Formats: sequence, C-alpha cells, structure tokens
Amino acid sequence: MVASSLFHFTKSLDKLISIIKSRSLWTSYCEENIEDLDDQTRFVALPMVCFCDIPLTTYFSYDYDESEFEKHGRYGSYGIGLRKDKIVQKYQVNPLLYRNIDSLYAFNHRESLRGIEKLSGLLVRENLSEKSPNFVLEFELLKEELLIHLKEQSYFTKPFHSEHKIYYEAREWRYLTPADKAPRQVLETDNAKEEVEKLNSRYHQRPDFDKVFFNLEDITHIIVKSSDEVEDMIQNVNEIMDVNEDEKFKALQKIIDVVTIKRDM
Repeated sequence: MVASSLFHFTKSLDKLISIIKSRSLWTSYCEENIEDLDDQTRFVALPMVCFCDIPLTTYFSYDYDESEFEKHGRYGSYGIGLRKDKIVQKYQVNPLLYRNIDSLYAFNHRESLRGIEKLSGLLVRENLSEKSPNFVLEFELLKEELLIHLKEQSYFTKPFHSEHKIYYEAREWRYLTPADKAPRQVLETDNAKEEVEKLNSRYHQRPDFDKVFFNLEDITHIIVKSSDEVEDMIQNVNEIMDVNEDEKFKALQKIIDVVTIKRDM
C-alpha cells in the first residue's frame, strides 16, 4: 500500500512551523554512500529534499523506542503531507530504486563507468590524438557528458540497507537540485559529516539556494507530536498574513498529532 501524499518529516516543532509559514522546503546537501557503484568515489554530497511514501499508520506503527526511530527509516515525529500529484508534477520528484550491493544493477553500473573510462585508453593506443585531434576533443566531451548522466541517474538509487539503517523502510522519493544550480561534492571519508555541515552552511547563505515551494491548499497533513502542540500550530497558521482566511481554515483542519494517529487511524 502506498500513500496518496508524500510526507516530509523533521525532528522539531520549530522547523515544522518554519516550513508551514514559508510554504517551502529547503534543499540541503545530504551524504550518500555510492562505493558499490563507483570505484573512484565512496561518499558524495547531493542537494535534495526527501519525502516518504508511507501511510501514516505504517510510519507510526513502531514497537521500538525513539533511539531506534531513524534506523527504521523514520526521520522525525513532526511532518507535513503534500499532495503527491502536485509535488510530482511541479518538481519531477522521483521514487528511489533500492539496490542490493551485489545486484546486477550495481554490477552493470560499475562496468558501464569502467567501460567509458577505457575508451580513452583506446584513443591513446591508436594514437588518434595526433591523427585526429578534433575527433579526440569531441570524443572526450561526449565521454564526460555520458559519465555525468550515468552518475546523475545513480543518485536516484540507494542501498537497501547499511549496518545501522534499513533504508528501504522509508520508501523515499527525492527532489534533486539540478547540477548547474548546486554542484555535487565528493566527500573525504574521514570527516564526511563535518564536510556536509560546512557545505550546507555556505549553501544556505546563497540568496538563490534551491527550495521546493507549495501552497497551503497542497497540504494534506500537518503532523505534530502531541495534542499540546496542536494549539501552537493553530496559532502559527493563523499568523500567516499573505493568505485568505478560507485557506487558513482548510489548513487548520489538516493538523493532527501522533497520539491521535496511533490511537484512531
């Protein structure tokens, strides 16, 4: 079973309030492990917004404690649901392919990269750089373009699991900022987390950093952790100044707390 909404979760009420008031989700660089796909790279940082395609009853039907929440593809108890048809149409959001590191997909991807790289050696062997320099230049440009597209395709995949996480349980959909707006970054393995934090600090200072925008009418759910926080969210929605009262009223009907979801849905 899949949801008719795409859900974006966060870990704090303040972050959720900011999302609702700005009607936007910030793209941020996230660390991805691609060592099973690329001989040259282990970690890469990609600018993205992530969504889950999970019914709320499934997302919150856990028997483990908060310390294991993220391990099972859960990334916070605060969230916003957006109409899947709207967000997919506007931002070409795509579901991920979850890969087994020993699968034919991973094997064929690695061999494709290796094969493209070997073509340059063929040119050298045939001494074409001297015989046909213009051909070699066009060839190298085409090779780089093929490598870029092949790698970009792989950025919509993810390992099925790691030692500490079961990624598949998130049923992730992804919006990836185009490379000409935010370049992909290869990370040093010793301090990848610190590198990502620095990347995002610089990226979010740019006036043109990428965002996913939505309207209040696109919202299907506003999820808070407890019933006490429902009143806080009502107050903050009512403080939005640039929408009419009818839109606010409809948005207020979408607020629900986790306790109610687990008890009644």
